[in-house]
Amino acid sequence: MATKTTTATKSHNKKTEDELKAEAPKETPSKALLKFFNHGHLTVKLQGVAEPFAKLAQHVEDSAPDGPEKTTCLRKLLEAKDCAVRASV
Repeated sequence: MATKTTTATKSHNKKTEDELKAEAPKETPSKALLKFFNHGHLTVKLQGVAEPFAKLAQHVEDSAPDGPEKTTCLRKLLEAKDCAVRASV
């Protein structure tokens, strides 16, 4: 005899949209800043200026614990990268 799955059982096993969002990995503020270190759109000369900043930013992301100081570090490094690139234009 085949058993029927009731609607109540199906809906009980379904996760709500909010539950799925809560389970999704959260983007930390520091990870959000990393996209601004991309330098592929720059000229070759300016890529050479920006690349060391991108490498350092990734090192900070990988090695420092999450928190406000890490975010501040990356924000100030981004500001320094922007200044270096502008100085090289």
